[in-house]
Amino acid sequence: MTLRVNSGKDVIPEFGSTGTVGIDWVFWTVDSDRPEGVIKIAESHVRATLFHECHHLVRGMAVSPATLMDRVIIEGMATAFERDFAGAAYPWSQIPA
Repeated sequence: MTLRVNSGKDVIPEFGSTGTVGIDWVFWTVDSDRPEGVIKIAESHVRATLFHECHHLVRGMAVSPATLMDRVIIEGMATAFERDFAGAAYPWSQIPA
């Protein structure tokens, strides 16, 4: 796997970064103009992003999404993986009481 890093504005607003995948690479985009800076954003989010996107890489080798619901489930699984194994504590990944 190759990690490609790019500066850009099309990021998750709460993070200042986002990830996407290709066939055998993860593309991490970070907004270099954010006040917290690239290093702080990387320290806070790149590990969890790699867990999330690597889940997509591995899962994508076995299952190809055919419907919107397939994509919803795949996103939920990758989010749970980054929560459970990378320790990411994002509001959208928390299990309600």
